[in-house]
Amino acid sequence: MLLQGPFRGSRHDSVMLVSSTFLRDLRQILQDSPVYTATGRPRKWILFGDSAFPLCDVVQRMVKSCCDGLQRSFNCIMAKLRQCVEWGFGEIHKQFSYTSYWANLRIGSMPVGQAFMVSALLTNCHCTFYGNQTVTYFGVIPGARMSAQEYLRRVRTDCFDEIFENHSD
Repeated sequence: MLLQGPFRGSRHDSVMLVSSTFLRDLRQILQDSPVYTATGRPRKWILFGDSAFPLCDVVQRMVKSCCDGLQRSFNCIMAKLRQCVEWGFGEIHKQFSYTSYWANLRIGSMPVGQAFMVSALLTNCHCTFYGNQTVTYFGVIPGARMSAQEYLRRVRTDCFDEIFENHSD
């Protein structure tokens, strides 16, 4: 789980990405855990971001100036897949409804980052037991899902350190 922040709501996604360690961490994960196709060839994984994200070895985005039908098809297919990311946020809001009330989540008056990270962690644990819209959409069979124990073993706890030390109340 790679969670970083909190960031002000007015910050642009690309600014948050560049100011975080996400790209470095993603590169490390991809290097440490290679995935192979059925024929044994390495499979390249990338993050698909919105048009504001920088293109690099681990980030791809929509084709900005579509010239042909292939590029338009690519954008159409990828737009549908990008919706899956939003489903993850929706699941957090469903499981922890207080995260949906933005007026009540004010940095300085409560540990917003800490509350959201704990909500995300517990939602991910919940999904290991019950699945979610994303695993259903992609047809992940229950036996192939990660167990809660395996998920918790893989969670990088250092991403919580800075947030918890800043909010000791």
